[in-house]
Amino acid sequence: NSIGPATGTASPLVSTVGTYASLDYFALGVAAGTLPITWNGGALTSNWGDAANWSNNTVPTSTTDVVIGNSATVNINIPAAVVGTAIISSGVTLNVAANTLTVTGASTTGLSNGGTLNISGGAITVGVNGGGNNRSFTNTGILNVSSTGVLNVFGNFLISAGTFNQTGGSIVVDGNDNNNVATSVATGTHTFSISGGTPNCSAGTITIVDPVVNTYTVATGTNRSIVIGLSASPNYFSGTHTFVLGDGVSTTPGNTDGFVIETYLNGYSPIQNLTVNGGNTRGRWSAASNNNSTSYGSHIKGNLTINSGSEMRQLYTAGQFAVGGNILNNGTLTTIGSTTSSALVVGTNSAFTVSAPQTISGNGIYRNSTTTSTGSFGYLTINNPSGVTLSTPLSVSNTLTLTAGTLNTTSTNLLTLGVLSPPSAGTLSYTAGQIAGPFKRIINAATGTSSFPVGTTTVYRPASVNFTSAPATAGSLTTEFITT
Repeated sequence: NSIGPATGTASPLVSTVGTYASLDYFALGVAAGTLPITWNGGALTSNWGDAANWSNNTVPTSTTDVVIGNSATVNINIPAAVVGTAIISSGVTLNVAANTLTVTGASTTGLSNGGTLNISGGAITVGVNGGGNNRSFTNTGILNVSSTGVLNVFGNFLISAGTFNQTGGSIVVDGNDNNNVATSVATGTHTFSISGGTPNCSAGTITIVDPVVNTYTVATGTNRSIVIGLSASPNYFSGTHTFVLGDGVSTTPGNTDGFVIETYLNGYSPIQNLTVNGGNTRGRWSAASNNNSTSYGSHIKGNLTINSGSEMRQLYTAGQFAVGGNILNNGTLTTIGSTTSSALVVGTNSAFTVSAPQTISGNGIYRNSTTTSTGSFGYLTINNPSGVTLSTPLSVSNTLTLTAGTLNTTSTNLLTLGVLSPPSAGTLSYTAGQIAGPFKRIINAATGTSSFPVGTTTVYRPASVNFTSAPATAGSLTTEFITT
């Protein structure tokens, strides 16, 4: 049988050591109780709870460190299995289908999976609620979360290699222990990170409970709540899979930037759906990538949902914030991008292509500043051949870019370009598409031509108004193409 790997200081008892090719692990002179126990399958079953399956003939306890090797298949067959730390070796399969496994070790270690970990029911919990939030879950093997399975991590979650499949269930990660640095995820470590391997996530949720510790710096890019740092692909996340920022219960304030999400490091790696549920106070709002560069950004292939009492912010002046599904804002959406490259893009963008219709709705606040807002957006790009429908009135203070598709408006859900006070006409950048419904533009007290790319869902009937004499004061003009 294998002897577990040594942890701690070894005291050699002999001066020379031969070759022991038949041993998986070899250690000399280690005090009793310092070695992890290993799975040897002595009971000839796959049951975690059969004592004879373990090298010390004892079912692991909360102080036991275990290594599961020997290409075993292990089932959590007792209601509440516990362990100090656990290593799942390559070739091993661990199944959690109905019961629970709690990794309780009082250290920054936790659960390391290099084999296949199936969580289809019950739960695995890494850490103990109230016992610190600096544990770790790492995966270099195959992680499958499905059905009603739950993975709770009081610390950080890292996929650095292997495969991550989620077709259901939930993953909940909290790396902030009330801003106690000593017992929270260390600075320089992302709360949830996929830096390698291949995710295939089509359903289920991943919830980040708290932002990183309030004294950590997010702007450097080392302390994000969510980082997807993979080579470019729009296919890692799909279907109904959803990231959730905040659990709607915790109010622990994190760093100034709150929950920060980054989906571009090595290439565009968009997530599917995002729900903002963390709050709207300092350190609890959510934020798109804070890297002020066109090489970074936050890309949501599906729906963006902002719950009541919560806020999503885009604060950088470069980089892309893109949504490919519906936007439902019942809280606050703040977009401060100050160039067309940092506009909110609704529809097709550098990260993904959109073919389904989109809707922008909700009874929340849309604003372009955290202090003195002059419109719903500073910059807005519409690029969806299948169309975008406004179900709430919106305004663009600086540049409206129409790249493709129909933008549907009504007299109630009106789109306005420009600012009346102080007067600014705004800029229309037109490539294709039309506004089906009324379109309001601010007109400066000056000569010039204002374009109105109006029409119907199927017909483009643009209008232009040329002011050869300057109006006495700035005002507005609304146009709409009406078929007869």
